[in-house]
Amino acid sequence: MTQTEGAKMTSNEFMNLLVETLELEEPLHENTAIADIPGWDSMSQIMVIANTQMATGVQMQLAELVRCSRVKDIITLLGPGVIAE
Repeated sequence: MTQTEGAKMTSNEFMNLLVETLELEEPLHENTAIADIPGWDSMSQIMVIANTQMATGVQMQLAELVRCSRVKDIITLLGPGVIAE
């Protein structure tokens, strides 16, 4: 993961970013399993990486993202430098 000057966001704001990016109709929760997210595929993963970078200045690596099994794993990956409580 590469970080430049990033904006902080709350975990709820990040989950809203995921919902908007993936055009989901239902909200996500920290314990939502990645496998249960409709349309989660390589294209959506790239869109999540791009939109996260635009919003925070942090560029996740695809290999890091695909290792995440729950939404909270992505939040942990971004870390406290990006996600404010």
